[in-house]
Formats: sequence, C-alpha cells, structure tokens
Amino acid sequence: MSMHELLMRTKDLRSKLFTLATMTRHAISRLDFAISKIEMRKKVLEKRLSTVQGVEAKIISKELEAMDRIQRRLRALKVVLESIMLRAETASIAGPIMSTVAMIYELLKELKGRGIILPPEYLSIVDELFAVTRDLLSRASVLTGIEEYDIICVRNEARKILEEAEDVAAERLHKQLSNSP
Repeated sequence: MSMHELLMRTKDLRSKLFTLATMTRHAISRLDFAISKIEMRKKVLEKRLSTVQGVEAKIISKELEAMDRIQRRLRALKVVLESIMLRAETASIAGPIMSTVAMIYELLKELKGRGIILPPEYLSIVDELFAVTRDLLSRASVLTGIEEYDIICVRNEARKILEEAEDVAAERLHKQLSNSP
C-alpha cells in the first residue's frame, strides 16, 4: 500500500471521527435541553411544595428526588459525551486514530455495561454512538493493520473517565444548587 493510499484512508477515518464528534455535540445539546427542562420543572415543584402539606407534599418530594436522580445521570452522561467529543475532535485533526477510537469504544461499552438507567431517548443516543464507534474501530483496524489494542489499559482508562464523570456531574449539581435562590 502506498503512502498516498494510506493517507487517503486515514483522511477517511479522520472525517468519520469528525462526524462522530458532531453527533456527540448534537447529543450534548439535547442533554443540555433536557437538563434545563428538568431544572424548570423542579423549580415549579419546589414552589408548589411550599404551599402544600401532607400526602401531596410527600408525592411532590418523591418526584423531586426522582428528578434529581435523572438530572444527575444526565449530567454524568453529558460529561462522558464531552470527553468523547473532545477525543474525537482531537484525533480527527491530528492524533492517534486507533487508540482514540479504542478508548471511545471501551468508554461507551463500559457505560452500557454499567446499566445506568436513563430515559429511552438517551439510551438510544448511547446505542447509536456505540454502533458508529464499533464500525469505526473495525474499519480502523483493517486500514491500519492493527487488530488489537491494550484492552486492559484502555478499559481501566474508560472506567476512570466514567468515575470522574460522575464526580464532575455531582459537583456541577452541587454548585448549581448552592447558587440557586
């Protein structure tokens, strides 16, 4: 294979990585919208909670707790997607394609494996990104001739990113709660 062919194939992979980054950016926008809708609903419920008592107050409190859990999960997913987007954008411009795709693949695989409960429309986003990344990984391995990557190292890094995402999401929620009136 000539250097030109290799370069052309690499460009194709880089454009696919850029497409993955764009898909991820769109998913992040959708998450931002959902998080803001939940925040608005929570404010309405909190206002209403101050005017009711008894059974109705318990019901509203439980709904607020459920919304907090969903919002925390969506924020954690957003942090993971931000990480994926940055990695994909960086590799699409200049960077190691195979290791980047392998990391994104393992990150999504680990996310799916944890069985995080999300609303269906966000699970479908994760599934779509996973399918695109799996396809990209198989294409990258065929085009580069590298069929294996250090799965232990990449998997450990993916777990670390997910744990950090949960911490960042909790921190962002805490900051938002402390800044709200």
